[in-house]
Amino acid sequence: MEDKFWNLIDEAKELPYGQTKVALLEEAVRIADAHLSPRYSFYARKDLTEAAIFSGKAEKAIVAFAWCLDYSDKNPQEFETFYNSYQLMWHYKWIAHQLSAFPEISLKTIEDTIEDFRKRCEKFNFNLRIYYKLKYYLASHLGNEDEEDYYIAQWLNTERDMLADCLACDKNSHVYYLIKRDKFNEAYQLAEPIFNGQLSCHSVPHSTYADFLIPLIQEGRYKEAETFHQKGYQLIHNQVDFLEEISSHIEY
Repeated sequence: MEDKFWNLIDEAKELPYGQTKVALLEEAVRIADAHLSPRYSFYARKDLTEAAIFSGKAEKAIVAFAWCLDYSDKNPQEFETFYNSYQLMWHYKWIAHQLSAFPEISLKTIEDTIEDFRKRCEKFNFNLRIYYKLKYYLASHLGNEDEEDYYIAQWLNTERDMLADCLACDKNSHVYYLIKRDKFNEAYQLAEPIFNGQLSCHSVPHSTYADFLIPLIQEGRYKEAETFHQKGYQLIHNQVDFLEEISSHIEY
């Protein structure tokens, strides 16, 4: 069974994000739980968490990561190394960000999760930059502008560390904040390195193009909006983890 487990893990690594990748890792989890040790179960669920997040299956990622977090609490000695604690926290920030997308998860649970994330940042000697970003995201989701302003300032004024999102994602988050505050020119100028290809990642410029569609229409820049629509939709039209961005293109 161990050989079958690793074959599934290796096969999944070669696949793009999507349902097949998720299904292979779910089978690896089942084999690990039934025939192997909890360490194998952790390893499979760690890969499943990432695959599910980027395959539009956040609900599966949340369940898988909850198991991983419980495993880390029961086996703290395994997370004394930087690499293991870093991997755990990197996945945790994804999960904490996803929770507000699920109306069945209470606000208190989300807030408690973010505070637990903060405590673990301090435990593993990471700074609070990503914690402030999570608080900003939640405030934005709730429409609390005062808290948005406070936490984005805290985020921008805290030095980047190993848990920080990539430069493209960070730039895009700042740009989105400026768009929400009707600071179009400032946002557009800040996004220039994204538009010219200097900064990019798995979700940028995909989300950047989507964020600018309606503001460009409001500015009367119709041709540019159409260009952003054509470029942006081409990047995301068949990817289920970009539903929010696809909705912006539908609105456009």
